[in-house]
Amino acid sequence: MFVQPSALFPALFAITALFSGALAAPGRNGLTKRQYDPTACNNHPSLCTKKYDQIYWLGTHDSPFIRHPENGYSVAGNQYFNVHTQLEAGVRLLQGQIHNEGGLPRLCHSECKMMDGGKLEDYLVQVKDWLDKHPSDVVTMLWVNADNMPARDLEKYFVDTGMKDLAYIPPQRPLKPGEWPTLKEMIDSGKRLVLFLSGGTDEAAIPWMLDEFQYMFETPFENFDPAKYTCAGDRPGNLKGPEKMQEAADTRIGFQNRFLYDKKLEQLGLEIYTPDPKRQRLINSGDQSIPGNLKDGIEKCATEWGRRGGYILVDFFNEGNAIAAVDAANGFNDPRNRVNAPLSFENAPKELWQPTKSAGEMSLLFDKGADAIDEVVTPIKDVVDDVKDEVKDKVKEVKGPIENAKDEVKDFFGGLFGR
Repeated sequence: MFVQPSALFPALFAITALFSGALAAPGRNGLTKRQYDPTACNNHPSLCTKKYDQIYWLGTHDSPFIRHPENGYSVAGNQYFNVHTQLEAGVRLLQGQIHNEGGLPRLCHSECKMMDGGKLEDYLVQVKDWLDKHPSDVVTMLWVNADNMPARDLEKYFVDTGMKDLAYIPPQRPLKPGEWPTLKEMIDSGKRLVLFLSGGTDEAAIPWMLDEFQYMFETPFENFDPAKYTCAGDRPGNLKGPEKMQEAADTRIGFQNRFLYDKKLEQLGLEIYTPDPKRQRLINSGDQSIPGNLKDGIEKCATEWGRRGGYILVDFFNEGNAIAAVDAANGFNDPRNRVNAPLSFENAPKELWQPTKSAGEMSLLFDKGADAIDEVVTPIKDVVDDVKDEVKDKVKEVKGPIENAKDEVKDFFGGLFGR
């Protein structure tokens, strides 16, 4: 969920004003884990000899923020399953937001009153536990440092959880495409975590916390129409636009924002963007009849950038078939060491979606407000549509005689003055 800053508090006030007064079918491999194959790097042996920047990384947008039964499937959530389930299913890029809550880093969506994903430390413990059990996997993290907390203030949490021991340190800064090690080299060295921050870094003092925009460029992230996805950079600003695309691709790894927003509460004059699961399910697929589908998007950017590999960030990773599309782009269709998420999130076992602490009071108010507005607006829209249809029918009724009269007039004056 993305809220324009200027709209955040008016939205809260407007909504507050309105309200003052069976286990799903298992995934394709079921829920039973396969025997672990240590020869497979990131789910396949063929990736071991490929450089880090030459493979595609499926990523979960706002990975800590989960829609689940206990928060009413809040619209502030971008995923249906927790980070452990994401990693088990093949996600290898984890993205999220860090906020400064009383001097402590907390995972919150826009702000903690919107959705609280818990403490950074708790999240890191889960990822570290998973990495310890999967020694031939490399994981990338990208944290939006929303309050620009200094790297020094975040360092201890990665040290205390043991994540620092796994963090990759580039031999020179920044690395360009082609200069990264292979996955096997990273695995053999024990440095299997690549950590990026959007701000607050100090690579001279903490060389394993990498400045995002020195190593990657992002396509636009405020997307509403999948037919308008572009491969051109949007951030960093000095590499923005089609005319800078080749320079961006030559100097940084491409990062495709492949999620969609839906605008909510426009009736109140507010700009509040929420994830769009219905359309996301369509574009996550490799169905080339769907405009903006993931398969076409990957190939389009590979052609325009003149190179393969990069990051793919999606909402609701299990919806559609994003993992299969990324597997195909990586050149295989027989993944190893993977447990697919259930095909449906409804009635999924609790351990697959815990824990997101709370939807947050603002999120709950927003959900109620959106539902109430839909209850009022939908009938009105239906009436308007009915009236429009009646008007169209009346126009059709009179259009014929009008056209006939026009023809008669033309014939009359044509006969008088010649043609």
